[in-house]
Amino acid sequence: MSVSARLPERRAASTPRLAITQDGAVRAAVVLLLVWYLGPTAPFLPAEAFISEDAKNGVFVEQAFLRLSWIPVYGLTFLLALPHLPKVVRAAARSPYGVLLVALALVSTAWSTSPADTLRRTVGLAGTTLLGFYLVARFEREELMGLLGWAFALAALLSIVFVATRPGVGISGPPHPGAWRGVFPHKNVLGQVMLMGVATGLGLALVERRKRWPFALAGLCGLLLLLSTAKTPIAVAAVLMGIVGLSQLLRRRPGRAGFLGALVVVLVLCAPFFVFVVLEPVLTLLGRDLTLTGRTDIWGLSLAAVAEKPLIGWGYGGFWTAPLGPVLDIRFIIGWDVPNAHNGFIDLLLAFGVVGLVLFLLLVVRVIRANVQEIRETGSWSATWSLAAVTLLMIYGFAESAIMVQNTFAWVLLIALTAYAGKPRAAARGRSVAAPRFRWVARRPATFGAVERKQAPFLPRKPD
Repeated sequence: MSVSARLPERRAASTPRLAITQDGAVRAAVVLLLVWYLGPTAPFLPAEAFISEDAKNGVFVEQAFLRLSWIPVYGLTFLLALPHLPKVVRAAARSPYGVLLVALALVSTAWSTSPADTLRRTVGLAGTTLLGFYLVARFEREELMGLLGWAFALAALLSIVFVATRPGVGISGPPHPGAWRGVFPHKNVLGQVMLMGVATGLGLALVERRKRWPFALAGLCGLLLLLSTAKTPIAVAAVLMGIVGLSQLLRRRPGRAGFLGALVVVLVLCAPFFVFVVLEPVLTLLGRDLTLTGRTDIWGLSLAAVAEKPLIGWGYGGFWTAPLGPVLDIRFIIGWDVPNAHNGFIDLLLAFGVVGLVLFLLLVVRVIRANVQEIRETGSWSATWSLAAVTLLMIYGFAESAIMVQNTFAWVLLIALTAYAGKPRAAARGRSVAAPRFRWVARRPATFGAVERKQAPFLPRKPD
């Protein structure tokens, strides 16, 4: 065969072939799971729930479709985790307080005021926790930041498309006319998600200094944050900036590491009170009153119920679904069917009492301490992002029931960050880990010449 006859064959063999790798498919599945955990439920809720603020109770109606949708989510999570089961178990071992809290939720079925609901929600909590442990077993923290970036970007784009196609649902009516909610049930939820997206985008920009897409992610999420008109993120962002500044002082002032580290721990733990007590006058000037929305009345009545069972509580997820008990008195006094305490820490006390609250605080302190130590030793920007994420979760957990709730992104992320806190870091061993892109790339088959050049340096040299 002539050389000219062989040319088409060589060109055909070297032509790139588009192939979706198994790793890329896994990452795509993880991104879709994360998006669903963010809570884009507005397209599946009845339109009557969004007519006005008076119809907000409809948002809390648990639709049959949404409840059944978690069954395939748990199944997919289990299938993804099964090949990495030993690593998942090791990740769980690095989060002992998280495992104890899940076990306590299961045991609380014995004294729950609504055992069936406690058992059902404990199963959901176990599935949510499994996803967090799988993320740690499968990805490095910088990789997880990249996957979260894709999830926030997809949630933002879906919100834009939803507003364009269904503006009557995607945009709020009175008393917040024009405020975007996107694919989320409330404008504040959109604001919370997009604030986390901005923080993740900026964190990725610092981890991947040569990449431009993290800046685009931060800009897109920042735009939707402004369109949501949520004022609380202003105070939260101020606290996060303080956390980032203190964390970087840990690296530059090693002689004061002990003092600065303790200050960071105290600031993170006190961040919710700082936002909602110290910064409230500023937010009031901006038209946002955080305490005169009925929350304080619910908190007082809920704490009175905690005082009846202060040690072990009323059972996980059983207090607000019980057919009898103090919950009926609370709803009668408040005047509507309160679904939760609107405070994650109080709901934790209602579920587990002081025992559960202590375990949760130990879990949070473990995360903060590990990240503070890593920042002090390596100046890691991913550890700084982790510290900022924990702070954000703590703040919003104070205003909403977003602590240790099944089927929520907050618990997935907190469990993952807790397990990362006990994981040996690649940076500590002198290696850096970058957040990779999806491997949906065209791969060019290696030719014999390329293989020969790759192996040539390892061939024995000829004797002189």
